[in-house]
Amino acid sequence: MRLLGINLLAALGLAASCAMAQTPSKIPPISIQPFAGDAHPMVEETTNVSGRCGSAVVLVLGAKEGAEDFFDGDPDSTQVVIRQSSQQEVHVTEDNGLSDHNGVMCVSNKHGTHLLIWSNCGGSACSGGYGFTVVDVEQPEIIAPLKKHELCDETCASKLTGSKIPYILNGKTPPTTLASPSSPKTDILPDKTYESIDVADIKVNGGKLEGKYVEVSGLMGYFMEHWSIRPNEDSSAIIYVDTQFLPRDVQKAMLACHIFCRVTLRGEVNPVAFGDLGVTADSVDLQ
Repeated sequence: MRLLGINLLAALGLAASCAMAQTPSKIPPISIQPFAGDAHPMVEETTNVSGRCGSAVVLVLGAKEGAEDFFDGDPDSTQVVIRQSSQQEVHVTEDNGLSDHNGVMCVSNKHGTHLLIWSNCGGSACSGGYGFTVVDVEQPEIIAPLKKHELCDETCASKLTGSKIPYILNGKTPPTTLASPSSPKTDILPDKTYESIDVADIKVNGGKLEGKYVEVSGLMGYFMEHWSIRPNEDSSAIIYVDTQFLPRDVQKAMLACHIFCRVTLRGEVNPVAFGDLGVTADSVDLQ
């Protein structure tokens, strides 16, 4: 769909002459001054695409021509709107998910219906892989990433949507079995064995434990935009916890805790926040 094209450019060209006339015969739809050195204001062709994803209306606004698996975005105009009603809608923009190169797909399977949005920047210093935004269209709400500047990679997006599409987009081989996001327990894959250890062991010997699957218990709290766990309130053995792979109902239950939750969590030891080793949680049991 052509939004701004030759006819409008001609109309813009009339703007200068019309502005000089005291009684113009025609009023152009847009009458603004061009940038210095330009004969006309800048005109770009963009596309708006509207459709559905499950029960939600989806609007992809201000998309510019791109390549095979992405469209180009503009920081001032491109956005994806997921709307359940005029009172319930989510906007994904450059501030919370879009960049230079973007794509949008409705993924519907036994795990539910989600809108999968992929994005990366187009400069030479940008990474080759896409980051993903996953939207639960029934709510609607963004379920990953939960915080600005966090990354939901192909593993994260596949877990939440039950789809191998994120792996394919990033040119990686999908695992034979994807974890189901429908239940807090199904994120724990059968081939994982979790070693029960103390939180302090990760704090002291984290380098030796990196990449291992562990089970730890303690007090979990949310401070300065990060979850962390410690053995008790007085302990200085504190490690960070990445909760982005947990089901939404578990994350909401954790937010209802007063200061601390006593939990048992299972997950993989790896860098979580500020380069410090912590645990990327597969499951959290609130006690």
